[in-house]
Amino acid sequence: MSDIEVIKKEVILQFKNNTFQLIPAPTARWPGGLIVFEKNDGYLFSEKLFSCHIASEYWSENNRISTESDRKHFYNCLMAPMSSQITSLTEKVSEFDIKCIAPLHGPAIEYSLKSFLNDYIRWGENLCINRPKVALIYASAYGNTASIGDALAKGITSTSVEVESINCEFSSNDDLIQTIKKADGYLLGSPTLGGHAPTPIVSALGSILSEGDREKPIGIFGSFGWSGEAIDMLESKLKDGGFDFSFEPIRVKFSPNKPKIKEIEEIGTHFGRNILKKSRQKNRRSDTGMISSKTNPTLQALGRIVGSLCVLTASKGKGENNIKSAMLASWVSQASFSPPGLSISVAKDRAVESLLQIGDMFALNILSSNNLKEPMKRFAKPFAPGEDRFAGLETEETPNGQIIIPDSLAWLDASVKERMECGDHWVIYAEVNYGNVLNKDDLTAVHHRKSGSNY
Repeated sequence: MSDIEVIKKEVILQFKNNTFQLIPAPTARWPGGLIVFEKNDGYLFSEKLFSCHIASEYWSENNRISTESDRKHFYNCLMAPMSSQITSLTEKVSEFDIKCIAPLHGPAIEYSLKSFLNDYIRWGENLCINRPKVALIYASAYGNTASIGDALAKGITSTSVEVESINCEFSSNDDLIQTIKKADGYLLGSPTLGGHAPTPIVSALGSILSEGDREKPIGIFGSFGWSGEAIDMLESKLKDGGFDFSFEPIRVKFSPNKPKIKEIEEIGTHFGRNILKKSRQKNRRSDTGMISSKTNPTLQALGRIVGSLCVLTASKGKGENNIKSAMLASWVSQASFSPPGLSISVAKDRAVESLLQIGDMFALNILSSNNLKEPMKRFAKPFAPGEDRFAGLETEETPNGQIIIPDSLAWLDASVKERMECGDHWVIYAEVNYGNVLNKDDLTAVHHRKSGSNY
């Protein structure tokens, strides 16, 4: 039987004609992470780093553009909560003479390697520059509590708030305290093991109670198998300590399903918006938004661009894993004749954005100028996390199972083909599959604005 060597620091191993450089790459999500660089041929085996969720028949991607959106989506979902650690690791490996990157998920990367690594560094730096920060502190026995934390982090980062994700089982108390002191909000997550919270969580709770600011938002979450006493304990201790919760404690029995994950992401988005609101209240001098829009001629001119008022609806998955969402949209335009296509701009923190990845389908319900009252009343208001956007509404379906609002003037069924990141929005190009006009005697509702600084 071969000896097993535990790698705790960077080492170089020689195996026949190959030289391997082993680099521990611990993160909050994967404390046992390891990067391996084979020096002779220049292969970097990066594990989760640089991955994407694509099942390809080819060994490597054909070009950077073919997978860029998928790799950015993977980064946003799993790497963004650990952006500072990921940026440091990327900067380190970018100094190697790499010929090919072989990640755990998705095709290998052989083209434009320097450009790709620079993108990874840039994505991380963009999350860290003068932005509010949330300390997400957790322990996870079977990965379920970590999944909840990942969903919260994804929702928060969609608002441009940074998340520092800390697995307190593998972090020093000094690092934990420094993170708590610098954070603009706190999230604490724990599993329940034998009716109790793990010791590292109890210690982290003590650090928050002693070093945390009672004026900053806080939330707790956790998974359990039977009764969830750990979450009850966290709630009780933090309430007694003078903290006010931004949302009801998230309790998940065993593993969260896809609709629950979507709801948790939306909770994270609301939490991030709350952080941003408090941050702007402290820095009003740098937040000129509405003030400049009243006098800035450029913004006034930009606001004169008009768009048709629509309700975008999206449905994905079957049965208990079905997820549905919707939003009021006016930044919509036809984009191509052949094939027939349209473009739509979606804010990064919109709940429906995660249902508009390449390959996903949606329906665009174009509203009527004479029948706006009910659709506007329902879809112009903000939705609570997990709220059913279509409760009590009689709907129909497109041939692809997307949701049609019968009060619409017309509808289009479309498939997402391309996504382009544009500042605080995603511009989505979609090819139209089906469509119909429901009311030929009416005109399209149009959205008129006075400023280009808001909707």
